[in-house]
Amino acid sequence: MFSDKLALQIADAAEKAGIPKAGMLAIVEVETAGAPTEADGRTPVFLFERHIFRRELAARQPAKVAKAERFGLAIPKWDKATQYRDERNSAQRLALLARAKAVDEDCALRSCSWGLPQIMGNECREVGFASATQMVEYLTTQGVAGHIELMIRFLKSRKLISAIERGDWAYVALRYNGEGYRQNQYDTRLAAANRKWTRKLPTLEAVPVQDWPEEHLSREEIEQIQIKLRELKYPEAGLPDGKWGTKTIGALSAFQAHEGLPVTGHYDQATREALAEADARPVSPEREGATLDDLREAGSTTIARADTVDAIGKGKVIVGGTVGAGAVIEQAGTALNNAQDAADKATQVKTLWASVHDLIQPIIGHPVVIVIAIAVVIGGYFVIRYAHQIRAARLADHQSGTHAGVMEQ
Repeated sequence: MFSDKLALQIADAAEKAGIPKAGMLAIVEVETAGAPTEADGRTPVFLFERHIFRRELAARQPAKVAKAERFGLAIPKWDKATQYRDERNSAQRLALLARAKAVDEDCALRSCSWGLPQIMGNECREVGFASATQMVEYLTTQGVAGHIELMIRFLKSRKLISAIERGDWAYVALRYNGEGYRQNQYDTRLAAANRKWTRKLPTLEAVPVQDWPEEHLSREEIEQIQIKLRELKYPEAGLPDGKWGTKTIGALSAFQAHEGLPVTGHYDQATREALAEADARPVSPEREGATLDDLREAGSTTIARADTVDAIGKGKVIVGGTVGAGAVIEQAGTALNNAQDAADKATQVKTLWASVHDLIQPIIGHPVVIVIAIAVVIGGYFVIRYAHQIRAARLADHQSGTHAGVMEQ
């Protein structure tokens, strides 16, 4: 979590270095949300970049590229869909790094962004280190003060202080994050965070810093609290990620209000004891009686996507059925024409078929087409069934209180 103590420590160092305090805090917030270490409390927080790993191996250890690709650790270019699929929590990141280091430790460390400032390992020379290993060791042994020091070095190396002063966040994002910054809206997020800290800092600096209990929790302990809140029907806590953010504070505040405790959003002794003993919060009648139409009207993207999948499935059934029926008609055309009763039953299908018959007649008479059409119909049936299961599960989650609402999707 971004503690007040950490914010003031960063602000103090920024002021001494001649860097706008709110601007430096904004960068830290966007990069790491103020979390300096992984769940083990020692490893600097990091993000492994598969495309960088491939690039580093190709330049330094080309014989190992194929192995890294085979293990799913290296890709040719940045791909949002697959890049971070197994980096959603600290345990996954640490396991992924261990796998990459088993291929090549130096290249693995060079392929991660590290610490509060998220400096890439392959940028180690910009902040005064001969290797990524030395930089990571410095961050590990020097703690938060070391993270802040390297960030100041990096900002100076990239000549970003004047851009921060004039609020040129597009330039800051370009120099700090690279040409792809627009994909993740780094510039707009930095500008928003800067406005927030500009408002917040005067108040923060004017009052004594409080030492809140949650500031001493490990990420694993925070994750367990988040899991517990969700079990007690406070899904507004969001997905357990080990970060003490606004969702966790909001869910804890709601729990305190429900249990008759002072609403502080802090994990004090009374709240800790109540969490251990509390029963699940009752689900409201409105939520229990919700329908799929209610979720559609509320804007659930899950339901919207399931509806799209359902439409695709029905389209497959219609197309497959039409083609299959047409193929059967083509195969048995003579018999149908001679049998008035059968022809009457096929009239509707033949009418539809007539519009496309001449176009595809050369291939439709083949028996294989019937088999393909049947396969399409069966595939469409299973797509429709899958869409139904998605909608049913989403509605059940909403009605039971497992899902916080459409905002969580």
